[in-house]
Amino acid sequence: MKHLLLTILAAIAITTFTACSTETGQADGPHTCRMIFNGDMPSYDEAGSRATSISFVNGMTLYINFGSIIGTATYNSSMAEWSLNYSGSLSRGTASCSVYYIDDGGAVSNNSVALTSSSAVYGTRSGSYTVSSDGSITVTAALAPMLSRVRFKGTNGTAISVDGAKTASAFSLATGSFSSSAQTVSLSVASDGYTPYVYYTEPSSTVLTIVNNGNTFTMTNPLTSDITNNYCNIPTASSHGGWAMNGESGGTSDGGNNGHEAVDLGLSVKWATMNVGASSPEDYGDYFAWGETTGYNSGKTDFSWSTYKYCNGNSTSFTKYCILPSSGTVDSKTTLELSDDAAYANWGGTWRMPTYDELMELCASCTWTWTTQNGVNGYKVTGTNGNSIFLPAAGYREKTDLKFSESYYWSSSLNYLSSSSSAWYVFFYSSNVGRSYGSRYRGQSVRPVCP
Repeated sequence: MKHLLLTILAAIAITTFTACSTETGQADGPHTCRMIFNGDMPSYDEAGSRATSISFVNGMTLYINFGSIIGTATYNSSMAEWSLNYSGSLSRGTASCSVYYIDDGGAVSNNSVALTSSSAVYGTRSGSYTVSSDGSITVTAALAPMLSRVRFKGTNGTAISVDGAKTASAFSLATGSFSSSAQTVSLSVASDGYTPYVYYTEPSSTVLTIVNNGNTFTMTNPLTSDITNNYCNIPTASSHGGWAMNGESGGTSDGGNNGHEAVDLGLSVKWATMNVGASSPEDYGDYFAWGETTGYNSGKTDFSWSTYKYCNGNSTSFTKYCILPSSGTVDSKTTLELSDDAAYANWGGTWRMPTYDELMELCASCTWTWTTQNGVNGYKVTGTNGNSIFLPAAGYREKTDLKFSESYYWSSSLNYLSSSSSAWYVFFYSSNVGRSYGSRYRGQSVRPVCP
């Protein structure tokens, strides 16, 4: 299985300043040694709960398994030093050892540390230690995360329960192994849009169940197939992608849809059930200038040439997607690159904006019916196989105004037939649907497609 973690190895050197015994050889009784800790703590990734290099805090603990002896190294912030405690006698020379660090661990009993779903374990079974003739000890090890982790993305305040992930309940310092079982974990989405991380042992096959707002969603192996950047989108009644809801058929990984639902209309591509930036099919969603990936909901309030990303203030100074010398710097690009595609940039996976041909296929091969859905006007677009999507009449934004005379949905295709200043889109109002092209700076809706 693909490991979900970015592993950062840290070299750790621990050296005593004083001998652990006043005798020439080590005694069997308890020993306490003052130590130096050289090296950084390990990390998962830049967005994780630990930075690549951290300042030690009071009480931080390392566990060292010397074989039949397990020691505990604890940091004292007031003295800015570590101390090692162990009982027994360590032979002089060099031998192997294991070193572990446990973040958010519980009580220790019989060389076993209690864990919860929020506990992270770092360690190695391939360390080494050397006992010098003066009784000093040097320990060298490279630590790495030993558990996978995932968090869930959704709306602030959303409460969910997650069942099926094998979370660790204990870690054996003697064997370096976990005791784990599938448990129910209750989580809430914080103001940053994510739940806390859940740490788990890697599954070979997992059926994960999420309960959200009274609905039960299941998927086989979402932890191996449906995760992007260590998060999994929380399925909802209106957008649950490959998740099966309330016992319906399906429930296999959505193959790159990242939790967004795709509808097969019998066309060359599948169409999303909602606009980028929307939380339901009736939600207008966000508005984007053509080739820009952040829109009105991210703080852009003026849609004009003066604020457009790929020109210098007017329609004769384009810096990208230009086919005419009189319009700016020619690069002959006529289709948005993924880095400039609002669907891909915001949803990831295999999502992208439709091309001109795909938009025209939607217009020509489907039946468009003006309707009102949950109080919102728009078109029900029905494919040749009877499946349908809803396109809300979201209007468009020009300069600082939101206009509802017509609604525009972008394609990824530049209008290379006339100039570099416009791109193709589908437009509609209550009595008409068609194709057209307009100024790239205008703020318009984006409805993603996928294979």
